[in-house]
This record gives sequence, C-alpha cells and structure tokens, in this order.
Amino acid sequence: MTCVDLAKLVAEYHDLIHTFPILQPKTIVKLFDAIDAWRKPQRVEQIALTSEADVRGRTGFEASDYPQGRWLREAWQVAQAVPTKEVVEAGFKGIEIREELTKRRIAAVANWKEKRCPNPAS
Repeated sequence: MTCVDLAKLVAEYHDLIHTFPILQPKTIVKLFDAIDAWRKPQRVEQIALTSEADVRGRTGFEASDYPQGRWLREAWQVAQAVPTKEVVEAGFKGIEIREELTKRRIAAVANWKEKRCPNPAS
C-alpha cells in the first residue's frame, strides 16, 4: 500500500474509529470488509496507529489514552479467528460461505464487544 492509499483510507475511516464504543458489531465487520483487511490485515494496525496519532497530535491530548485503537485491534483478532473451514464443512457453498462467515464474525464481535468495549450510551 502506498502512503497515498493509506492516507485515503485513514481520511475516510478515522472518524469511525474515534467513535468505536458506539459502533454496532455489523459496522465493525463492514469496516474490515471496506479496508480489505481479510486480504491485507496490516491495514488494521496502520489505521489504528494513524487514528491514535490523529488524537495525540492535538494540543492537550498528547499523553491521552486511546483505547479505540486497542479495541479495533482486539475486534479484528476476534473477527479474524472465525474459522472458514467450519463454514465450508457445514455445507455452505458459493456466496453462502461469505454470508455465513459475515454472520459468524458479527456474532463473535458482538460477544467480544459486550464484554470488552463499554458503550457509553448504555
């Protein structure tokens, strides 16, 4: 990925990362789809780091904790851990594989989020 490509991704998605605690699990999985994280997993780390730099680059926030980056990384690990093999072995075919994987990833992220990422609206 070029610096220009990364800059475009960060410009498009960093505000979403900043609001991570209120994101729905479906939105988080869609974010991973949008940044093509399944084929290019390094993008998760790149976006987490640049979003953190965006916050810490603001006066008064230089030493602030930025849990959103940590949560993004954790959610990625959870979503990525959903085994494709189980979906295929369950008999899903073609587009059904992707649809079922997405459902399972959303469920896994929802379970993780409920335990690890507090929603301030709750």
